Amino acid sequence: MVEFDGVAPVRTERVTTAAEVAEVLSAQSAAAVSATPTVVPVGGGTALGIGNVIDRIDLAIDLGSMRGVENYNPADLTLTARAGTTLEELQAELALHGQELAVEAPFADRATVGGLLATAFAGPRRYGTGTLKDLLIGASFVRGDGLAAKAGGMVVKNVSGFEMSRFLHGSWGTLAVITSANFKVTPIPKADRTLSIPFTTIGAAIDAFRTALEAGVRPSSAEIEWSMTAGEAMLHIRLLGGPAGVDSQETTLERSLVRLPQGRRDGDESKAFWRDLSERWGSAPDGTVQLVIGARARETGDIVAQLVDRESGVGAEAALVSPGLGTARLRFPATAVAPIDLWGRLSLLRARPAGTAAVEFAPAAWRRQLDVWGPPPQSIAMMKALKREFDPGGILNRGRMMI
Repeated sequence: MVEFDGVAPVRTERVTTAAEVAEVLSAQSAAAVSATPTVVPVGGGTALGIGNVIDRIDLAIDLGSMRGVENYNPADLTLTARAGTTLEELQAELALHGQELAVEAPFADRATVGGLLATAFAGPRRYGTGTLKDLLIGASFVRGDGLAAKAGGMVVKNVSGFEMSRFLHGSWGTLAVITSANFKVTPIPKADRTLSIPFTTIGAAIDAFRTALEAGVRPSSAEIEWSMTAGEAMLHIRLLGGPAGVDSQETTLERSLVRLPQGRRDGDESKAFWRDLSERWGSAPDGTVQLVIGARARETGDIVAQLVDRESGVGAEAALVSPGLGTARLRFPATAVAPIDLWGRLSLLRARPAGTAAVEFAPAAWRRQLDVWGPPPQSIAMMKALKREFDPGGILNRGRMMI
């Protein structure tokens, strides 16, 4: 039985078609007239511990049996997958034709298409290829009131209804239950190389990354791993493309930096490295809080340095910094900062242009004491209006997000 922070649903419905999803939601929406139930869609279960804690779940809709590729045209580079299809299954089907969906996610053997869209998780390749939203060309879904709908289509340049499907990206299942999605796919790169360069500080690693960009290096992924225990910041740069292009990029990178890479991984070894990196940061050890922050890329190093400070910051013991995107994940013991004090310590960050912060992982008891998404953004009124339009009964994932 699936549990959310130790809370088991009163009832679970396993669905296999969009019509069944619509039937279940129609019944729950009708019941909301007298009492508002909480209905939670479930995919592979890789993100059940993210978001605000829901203390009562009346119904879980299990989408795990809605699997498979519905429509795939390799010549047109387009594909439709049902919501319960895992990323691993999808990539295996595409690989038969030398193609891929240019995204990564931790636990790809369990992470589903619907779940990845709903959570908006974007792995390290988002620097070079964008997020899943950038590859989305259409979707089918069922609103909270049971109305089945479609947006977009199977043509990459399709415009009609295109933005509607994008609203679902990052909605955490609060607007509708995604039943299938259409994507544009790409050829698998012929060469895959990862270079790792050690630095003494995060700031030095970020400066090296900027120097490489100025020299003409165009990485697919770039991440900096830092830990208080190791006492070093390791810059990982991934180069994808044709063999000659990747060799040329490596030469440019080495010429632009003061030091040479300490590690070099090619092909399957490179793929395995990024898979392992995503999975190390795709969950958090017990008793640990994982915070994700956003800022202007040029400010990231200074902000992370402040948050690492044990007196004024959050006492982070490890960090994963995306220098080209201005995002960072920081881990600290749940005992390091009381939930009631967290947003106060982050007030200077949130006051900056583009400054954001959210608690990604934390023990349920810790998360119960605050809204993990932080203070409401300026767009909260629009978010609530969308919620009323898509889910008039307010039954979908009630309480998990600020809407």
